[in-house]
Amino acid sequence: MSMVRKLAVGLLGTAVAAGMVGAAPSAARAATPAEQLAADVAAQCVILCTLSATASGEVVTVTGAAAVSSPITLAIPQGVTLEWRATLGATAKGTLLSVSGPGKLLIGDSKQEGSPGLAASVDGSTAIVSAGAPVQFDGGSLTVAGTAIKANGQVPVTISGGSIMVDGAAGATGVASDGPVAMTGGELAATGGEATAFASSPGGVAITGGTVNAANGKLFARNGSDPKLVIDGDILVVAESGQTLADVTLVRGMVRAGSNRTVAGAYTMSADLANYGVLAVLPKATLSVPHEMFLDNYGALSNQGTILVDGQLTNGGAIDTSGKITVTDTGTWVDYGTITGSGKIVVAGKQVYPAPNPITAAPQIKKPNSDTVTPGTVLSVKGVPAGWTAKYQWRRAGKAIAKATAKTYKVRKADQGHNLTVKTTLSKAGYVSKSFVSDPLAVKAKTASFTPKAKGTAKQGKTLKAAGLPKGWKATKYRWLRDGKAIAKATKASYKLTAADVSHKISVRVTVGKSGRTATTKTSAARSVSK
Repeated sequence: MSMVRKLAVGLLGTAVAAGMVGAAPSAARAATPAEQLAADVAAQCVILCTLSATASGEVVTVTGAAAVSSPITLAIPQGVTLEWRATLGATAKGTLLSVSGPGKLLIGDSKQEGSPGLAASVDGSTAIVSAGAPVQFDGGSLTVAGTAIKANGQVPVTISGGSIMVDGAAGATGVASDGPVAMTGGELAATGGEATAFASSPGGVAITGGTVNAANGKLFARNGSDPKLVIDGDILVVAESGQTLADVTLVRGMVRAGSNRTVAGAYTMSADLANYGVLAVLPKATLSVPHEMFLDNYGALSNQGTILVDGQLTNGGAIDTSGKITVTDTGTWVDYGTITGSGKIVVAGKQVYPAPNPITAAPQIKKPNSDTVTPGTVLSVKGVPAGWTAKYQWRRAGKAIAKATAKTYKVRKADQGHNLTVKTTLSKAGYVSKSFVSDPLAVKAKTASFTPKAKGTAKQGKTLKAAGLPKGWKATKYRWLRDGKAIAKATKASYKLTAADVSHKISVRVTVGKSGRTATTKTSAARSVSK
C-alpha cells in the first residue's frame, strides 16, 4: 500500500502531519522526497495562509491560498513534480514563488475551476523564479508589473495554458530564460511601455500554439549570440514602437509588424518563408527578408508597409498590397498566385507589378461630320484599347469642365472661342494606370452680322458718325479711312471732315465684340466729300 501524506495548514500556520494509522512511533518510516516537499510548503506558510500540500507518489499538489510578503522558497527533488494549483497574492514588492532543484514546477488550476491560480506581483517584481527546475505554466491568471517567469540553468520553460499579463515599463518581461522556451497554448500579453513578451538567450523561443499579444510592448529580445524565434502558432501581434526582430522562422500563424517597426532576419523554412497563415506588414513598417520568400496557396501577404527581399519572391498564394515590395538585383520574382492592391513590386530596380502601362497612343476626340463645331454638337472619344477601363475628363482651354466625365460631350455656349480636349485615364488589373490628353479641337464662336454706316452730311466742316452697329455687341475699335487708307488720329465713333477730305471718299471700319463670341470687323460704304 502506497504511503500518502497530506499537510493542511490553517490561518495561524499550524501544521499537522498525518503518519501511518495505528503504527507505533518506533515503526514510523522516513518521509519520501515528495512528502518532504509537502512539509516544506507547510513550514513556510505562516500567516494568512490556507495552503494544503498533498504528496501522491512523485507528485505534490498544492491548493488553497496565501498572501505572501516574502517568496515561498522550495527545492524540488529529482523526479518530483510540484503541481501548484493554489492562489498566491503579494501586496508588496517581492517574488511569489522561488524554486530550485532538478524536479519540475507545474503551474495550473485545472482542478479548481474558476480559481485565478496566481495573483499579481506588484511594483516590478519577479513572480516565479526557477534556479534549475523546469517550469510549465498550464493554468491560472498571472498579472505582473515585473517579470512573470525567470529561469536559469538552461532549463526549459513551457506555456501550455492559462493567462500571463505583463504590464509595465522597461524591464517588464513575460518569460526570461537562458534555456529553451516553448508556447503551446494559453495567452501571453506584454502591454505598456517597454514590456517584453520573451527574453531568451541561445535556447530560443518556439511558439506552436496559443496567442501572443505584444501590441504595446516588445515581442522578442535578443540576449544571446544565436537566438531564434520560431512561430508555428495561431496569432502573433508585434508591438507598435521600434523593435527589430532577428532570426525568425514563420511556419504558420499571423505576424503583424506595427508602425515604425523593422522585422528583420532569416524568415526561413528550408531557405524559404513558407507562410500558411497571414503575414501582415502595417503602414510605416519594414519587413526585411534576407533570403527567399515563398507564399503557398494557404498563405496570404497583407502589405501596407515596405518588404525587402534579398532573394526570390514566389507568390503561390495571395498578395494584397498597398505598400511596396522590393526584390534586390540578386533575386527574381515569380507570380503563380494572385495580387491585388495599388502597391508596387520592384525587382532589380525595375517595377514588375503593377506592370508598366503598354499603351502609347492617346485616345482622341472623334470629330463630327461637319468641320464646324458649334454649341449643341455632340463629341465622343475614340481609340480606347479593348480590355481597358477608361475614365474621362473633358477640358476647356486646359481646365476641367464640371461634371463632364462621360465618354460623350455636348458642346456648350461657354465653349465658343476655346479649344476642347479630353483627358482619358486607362487602367487594367496588374498594370499602372496612365492618363492621356487628346489633341485640341477648336469650337468656333458666332460672329456679328451687321453693316456699319458713315451717317451724316458729307461736306467739309460737317461730322460723320458710325452707325448700324449690332444690338448686344460693343464697339471696341474705330478707324476712319480716306480712300481706303487710315486717317491719322481718327479713331473715335465720329469724324469731322476737313479740307483734306474734299474730293475723296471717306468710310469707317468698326470692330465689335461680345463675351463668348469672336470679334467681328466690318467697313462701311465710302462717301464722296464735297466742299
